[in-house]
Amino acid sequence: MWLRFARKTTTSQAESGIVVLEGKVIAEKALSIPGSQTRPVFYDMMLESFRAADGRGRAGWNVDRVDLKVESFILEDETGSFWISIDRDQVVVKGGWNERGVAGRSGLARYSARLIAPGDTVRVRGEVFEPRRAPVARGLRAPKDGLLEILFRKRGAPPPPPAPVAAVGQGAKREKRKTKKRR
Repeated sequence: MWLRFARKTTTSQAESGIVVLEGKVIAEKALSIPGSQTRPVFYDMMLESFRAADGRGRAGWNVDRVDLKVESFILEDETGSFWISIDRDQVVVKGGWNERGVAGRSGLARYSARLIAPGDTVRVRGEVFEPRRAPVARGLRAPKDGLLEILFRKRGAPPPPPAPVAAVGQGAKREKRKTKKRR
């Protein structure tokens, strides 16, 4: 069955069997990509580095690493939420949005990644179950005879950037300096 055209169920109506749910991604645990500020729940990434000219005058970008990672997450719609339990070997992810950037301080490395991040809308097809250790009461997992399918639908608003953290103890150092000068 094509996931794009499959009839979806709301989370409040999904009770048993194989269902298709659509909603927003909420990260319980996020992944990180070298050089990126985005903290996705899924990425398919290629990391390359620039190699200077060798003896034959060849220079160029060489692939250092190709990696695919995915984390379990919460799927939330207007009626409730579901835990999406992911086993890397039993999941297929279709689509995502692309991000490219520079990795490393030298600027001699770059990455290209296909992502699904918190706030994005996805459609998931899997088997309903009751997870033992999860932040929500119901979940989806791969069916016994198939794969858990995740289809990217729409990019969501990025989460707000982290608040700047003031260095602890700097105010105390300044006070000590002021008191020393007064003596």
